[in-house]
Amino acid sequence: MRVLITGVAGFIGSNLATRLVADGTEVVGIDNLSAGLREHVHPAVSFHHEDIRSRGIAPLFVRADAVVHLAAKNCLADPVETRAAARRPRTQKMASRR
Repeated sequence: MRVLITGVAGFIGSNLATRLVADGTEVVGIDNLSAGLREHVHPAVSFHHEDIRSRGIAPLFVRADAVVHLAAKNCLADPVETRAAARRPRTQKMASRR
């Protein structure tokens, strides 16, 4: 079986890929590394440093028996920075906006 994983360098994608490889599955992975790390990807994964919006990735889907789509843009604010900003006095917040 051949599985294609988008977002393969992220936390969930890399752990899923490792498990599938351990089970004997051929894994193809796509990630643009905007949030994930290449070193998180299992060495047995056929890794492609590409953006999922690229038309160039279309051939990778041809032989895939399954696709797991985990690529996403992280839109969450940094909780540490958000908390620090909330604790700043109001005058500091206004000054930092300038």
